[in-house]
Parts: sequence; C-alpha cells; structure tokens
Amino acid sequence: MLDLIVKWLSDHSPLFLAGALFFWLGWKIKALYLRFQKTEKACSQIEIILVQLDHRLQKTETECGKIETVLIPALIIITQKIQSNEVSIEKLNRQMEVINRQMEAINRHIEIIYEKIESIQNNFFVLIAFLATKHDDFPFDLLKSKSPFQLSDLGIEVLEAIGGKKYVDDNLSYLLAMMEKETFKSALDVEIFSKTILIKELTSDGFTPIKNYLFNNPYYEKEERKIRLSLESAIHLIGIYLRDKYFEKHPALLLV
Repeated sequence: MLDLIVKWLSDHSPLFLAGALFFWLGWKIKALYLRFQKTEKACSQIEIILVQLDHRLQKTETECGKIETVLIPALIIITQKIQSNEVSIEKLNRQMEVINRQMEAINRHIEIIYEKIESIQNNFFVLIAFLATKHDDFPFDLLKSKSPFQLSDLGIEVLEAIGGKKYVDDNLSYLLAMMEKETFKSALDVEIFSKTILIKELTSDGFTPIKNYLFNNPYYEKEERKIRLSLESAIHLIGIYLRDKYFEKHPALLLV
C-alpha cells in the first residue's frame, strides 16, 4: 500500500515527495542529536563517578599505606616474640626431658627400696613366726608327736574354740593365693610361711574375733586340764591347720 502511495506521489508531485523526504531527514537528525546529547550527559555523569572513585581509591591507598606502616613493625615484633617463645619452649622441653629421666631414675630407686623393705619385712615376719614356736610354755599337748607335728584332738578342739578353723575356712582362697605366690623349697618353708601370713593378717578384720577370744579367755579349761592360751600359740595352731590345707592342694612337697 505504501509503495502505491509513493509511486503516485512520484508521478504526480515530485516536489512534495522531496519536501517530505527532507522533513523526514531533519526529524531523524534531530532525534540522533537528542540521543547524542543524552549520551554525552550520561558520559559526563560517568566521568564524575569515575573521578569520585579515583579520589576514594587514592584515599584508600593512603590509609592502607598508613596501616602498613603500623602493621609491618608490629608483625616484625610479633614474629620475633614467637621465635623467642619457640626457643624458650624448646629449652623448656629439653629441661622437662632431663627432669623426666631423673624422675624415672628416682622411681627405679624407690622400687628397689620398696623391694628391699618388703624383703626385710618378710624376713621379720618369718623370724617372728619361727620364734612363736620356741616358747617353753607352749602347750604341746595340743599337738601330736609326729613328723611333722599334727594337731591333737584337744588341739583341734581349741582351734575351733578360738575361731581359727573358721577364719582359715572363710579365707582359704585368699590365703592359698598368697602362699602360691611364693616358691617353697621344702615342707618346712610352707609351715613357716603359713604362720608368716597369719602374722601379717593380725590387723585384718577377719582376725579380730580370734584376738577378742584370746583376750577374754586366757585359759582353755577341759575337765581338770587348764591350758594357757596366747597369741603365739594360736598362730602356731592356725598355721598348722593352714599348712595342711596347702598340702592337700600341693602334696608334692611332702615327698621332698
């Protein structure tokens, strides 16, 4: 349709067509000029923003330079202190290693001392146990004259009366476990050590009833017989009973 209008105008009014074309070109140029002005204005605003950003950047660089001036010496000091502390810690670690070695040596010496004290203590108890059988007033009618000594009927009666049999029966597992830690070379060693254990156990709660009985009954009377009781004689009787309990479990030593 537009082509027909243009063709008609070119055939009938060339001047009118030229005027219209000139008007259109003028309007187009004006539109382009307006767009150019807007673009120029926008570029000016962008330039202003860029200048402001440049000022801010310069200010930031200046402030960073100030911070760097302060931080670098501080970092150098901190680094030096850290290195100094590392040296101090390393020195302290070396000192601790020396102290630890000294403590290990001291602990070894203490263990040796404890072992010696325990050995002396055991020997002391063995001596007491041996001396407990060497009293002239020991009531030997509580024993049978056999090899080795055995409890007589009266001895068994006294053993039960003082609570010795009950003590051994109630604590047999513990007592035998203590004895089995030792290495016995003879049956006599077993007999002596059985009394040694009892002497060690004098302060235990299980032994208290026996001591109370001996305190309240210094004599055991049967018919016309009056037998003097003592802690030593009680240990001797209970020790023989404990010895026999050990031999029931380890009869091989009786054949040595």
